[in-house]
Amino acid sequence: DQTKQAVQLSTFQVSLNNSKPQCVLTNTVETLLSYRRLFNCFRFVIDSSQGSSTKPFLLIWLLEMDTQIYRMDISKLISLNYHHLNPSHCIKVLYQDCLRSDPDKKSITEAWERDLTIHSLALPNAICLKLLNVLIESTASLPASMRSVNGFYVGLLPLPQAL
Repeated sequence: DQTKQAVQLSTFQVSLNNSKPQCVLTNTVETLLSYRRLFNCFRFVIDSSQGSSTKPFLLIWLLEMDTQIYRMDISKLISLNYHHLNPSHCIKVLYQDCLRSDPDKKSITEAWERDLTIHSLALPNAICLKLLNVLIESTASLPASMRSVNGFYVGLLPLPQAL
């Protein structure tokens, strides 16, 4: 099956770039976006693979494909010099880690694994950790009232420039 081969190639490519964190993140986001285009899929179970075993690591739900985030140094804000505002293009996602043995999280994870409209993506554990760290950092940068929705955290993934 050609689709399966393409996904395996993409996963292989991601694992090769492990020494360059930004390349790893870019390749992972590109893989999620290609799944979205191929299968019209917006929800993913990210499986962590170590050796021959895999287990659910993250649940990700792609929401807004081109969110723009504006950040500015507070010293530039005082001078009201707004031309320094440059947008970062991101994908807004809802996510939930599967690391803790919370019964509610376990039932949601099992439901997502059974749902045929949700696709699974196996990534090496180191890449899963990097992805989770990026999401946690982005969540922390949001106002407290915007950090979670219905038991999921709100996160931002940088949108690759070429897309």
